[in-house]
Amino acid sequence: MSMCAVKGLALYVLDGGEWIYVGTGRPSGKGKENSYKISCNKLAGTMHEYMLFLSLYDGLDKLKIGVPEGYSILSPSTDSPRSGRPVIMYGTSILQGASASHPGMSGSNQLVRMLDRQVINLGFSGNALLDMEIAELMAAYPDPGIFVLDNMPNGTPELILEKQKIFYQVLREAHPDVPVVFVENPNYPGMRFDEGRERFVRSKNEALHRVFDDLVSSGEKNIYLVRAMQMLGDDNVGTIEGTHFTDIGFTSYAGILAPILETLLSKYD
Repeated sequence: MSMCAVKGLALYVLDGGEWIYVGTGRPSGKGKENSYKISCNKLAGTMHEYMLFLSLYDGLDKLKIGVPEGYSILSPSTDSPRSGRPVIMYGTSILQGASASHPGMSGSNQLVRMLDRQVINLGFSGNALLDMEIAELMAAYPDPGIFVLDNMPNGTPELILEKQKIFYQVLREAHPDVPVVFVENPNYPGMRFDEGRERFVRSKNEALHRVFDDLVSSGEKNIYLVRAMQMLGDDNVGTIEGTHFTDIGFTSYAGILAPILETLLSKYD
């Protein structure tokens, strides 16, 4: 993984109504503290909104931001990305951001800019095994906009059949009207040459469909399923090693999800 993603920063500026990439704070690699410098000095002295994406893996103890003498940092004057009714996403290391080149290129952070909406990323490397503690944590959020369950990559068909519905019901009991979106396991590019992996991924997605269809048949509303078709594009450059996404893979992923989530947000806001 890129050290810029693991422990770097990514700065964006709101210019012309669009969040534009400014630069990456590259880690120095010396000791526990890192010093970054990102230049942005061609904005004609006018005030702008900035958004700083933090490291995808390293924890943050403290952050200091300095500006030249005579300049000021003020609180935001516009609610962008909108903080109300956020998208809350649950998933694996892929959702967490492995292996974006820098924090701004992870799928959830691209969705922040595409949707102009806060996205809460509950991506857990090597996990997302439908632990009920996480369902309860998500359900405790007071005013969610959408729940996205992108937990398939680390699961098994048996786990999905055993726990996906229960996990969903914890969310639904707390928020009867909030849309819940299930996301299929990606169709990894190497599956066309690996019969065992293709069969395993297909069986997981079939299990997810069984759960989803059972919920619909029982009268559940506001539930949706995103299919894996074209999630990674068809150019075979969407992953770094057949599983975790490149920037291209994340852009394709976010491009599939964004219009679906945007429609749901406009419908249920």
